Amino acid sequence: MLITDVSVAANRRARRVMPMGNTRSSAFATPYPIYLASGEGAYVTDVDGNRYLDFQNNFTALIHGYGHTDVTSALLAQLMKGLSFANPTFPEIELAELLCDRVAHFEQVRFTNTGSEAVMMAIKAARALTGRTLVATCEGAYHGKARNDRRSRRAEVPNLSQRSETQWREIWRGRAALSWLCPPGTIGRSEQTGFPDVWHPFSRSPDARPELFA
Repeated sequence: MLITDVSVAANRRARRVMPMGNTRSSAFATPYPIYLASGEGAYVTDVDGNRYLDFQNNFTALIHGYGHTDVTSALLAQLMKGLSFANPTFPEIELAELLCDRVAHFEQVRFTNTGSEAVMMAIKAARALTGRTLVATCEGAYHGKARNDRRSRRAEVPNLSQRSETQWREIWRGRAALSWLCPPGTIGRSEQTGFPDVWHPFSRSPDARPELFA
């Protein structure tokens, strides 16, 4: 039988100072999450001393596992120089160059702090490039924590073919965020949405309105 008494105590302690005991909703579990103490290679050890084979890898962020010598050596070397700066650095350029070299479709990259922030920026860029307002999203999928006024039925989506100048400006500033929930298997098929304003990842006909950015 798996003993997790220390995790139980840790969760009780955490709930006194954090909602539900943590600030990362993906780490929440009922009746309580398992609290980890260390990791080595492909394995993690919890605060009770139980050892697990880790198939999660911090949501794929640790593809090299825990304590990889090359990774830790690079981190220690950079730690002595500093880990956080308000100004640009050479490592930032080097990583961007590496990504663009490895992925043929990457022309440029922009780093963000979270996936939610990346989605917000991508939506704003897509609207600016295409001149469209609706964004097709996958129903039931996770698109970050940014708020979008989602409409899951066509009847609820307003007619966006007639827009005033003020409405356009509100759209560019992110105040008229709208997204259309696509059932599984329909994403990327704009003819099925019934809305010419819908932007989806396979759009190839941008119609930007740069004069409305002012």
